[in-house]
Amino acid sequence: MMTVRRVAVLHVTESRETNPRYQRLADELNLSALATIRSLGWQPRLHASGDASVTATLEVVRASDLVVIVGGEDVHPDFYGGPLDYVGGGNHREAADEAQLAAIAEAATIGVPVLGICRGHQIVNVAFGGDLIQHLDDTDHHRVDRPGAGSFTRHTVDLAGGRLRGAIRPGEEVQSSHHQAVARLGRGLSAAASSEDGIVEAIAHDDLPILGVQWHPEHHGAPTDQFGRLLRHLDAHAA
Repeated sequence: MMTVRRVAVLHVTESRETNPRYQRLADELNLSALATIRSLGWQPRLHASGDASVTATLEVVRASDLVVIVGGEDVHPDFYGGPLDYVGGGNHREAADEAQLAAIAEAATIGVPVLGICRGHQIVNVAFGGDLIQHLDDTDHHRVDRPGAGSFTRHTVDLAGGRLRGAIRPGEEVQSSHHQAVARLGRGLSAAASSEDGIVEAIAHDDLPILGVQWHPEHHGAPTDQFGRLLRHLDAHAA
């Protein structure tokens, strides 16, 4: 008999009144993530950490078998000791940062697996004391600015250490759109994949069922079942 997993999908906010285009993109990615989780026979729960209290987010984590932290605004530099003024800096959502950092700490304590995606990957690193590269120029490995085509770019990653073996196929393309990245790794974290230019593209905790990927496996243009493979892989590793 299949075990039904309760999956918390933590995002930043339900409303970005000053940036409705970005809100539509975030909603599309979230809906895609929820559809994949349901296709596995699991039960997703979407929770906007920046619109709720830290306590509410922690309650969601405790009621879940797996947590996914998805993309959004840059993590505020105060949380990793970076300068406040940096190229490409924009709006920050400190309430979401605080709640999601607490969520990662709680998940680590009680043994709930965590998958971080894009911003989620970065905030996992910050949660363990790491810091971030605050700005990357647009390149084919990180993000592009093509009129009418959005900012996503397809590229491959080099796997390392075997932690993603079976979840990501060698030479498989991923979908990325980001201007920040993991710099100094947090305590207990190792690089699990990198891009051709040496940027860390995936991280894995050495002892805990915690992964982060810089790309967007939930994107509609990602290879078939890439997100589902990552979820099943993390669930199996936790077991």
